[in-house]
Amino acid sequence: MLKNLNISFAGFARKTQERLYETVGTTKGAMEAAHSRRQADGGKIETEVKRMSDRIAALKAAKADIAMLQSSLSPADESNAGD
Repeated sequence: MLKNLNISFAGFARKTQERLYETVGTTKGAMEAAHSRRQADGGKIETEVKRMSDRIAALKAAKADIAMLQSSLSPADESNAGD
């Protein structure tokens, strides 16, 4: 029983280590690609990040407005909302 447990742990450790190496490799590749893109695009990335940040802020504001409208509906209004 102990031998089987040790074999299971060894297999788990090996698989975990393989996944870790894969994850590190994938992350390294993504970082290299991002670095290359940043060098190629120059300031375009900062502009894109700013544009996306502005859109996120607008979506958050719209979400807050919707939540406020929903909370202000009375139960009678909610039952008639589907009409």
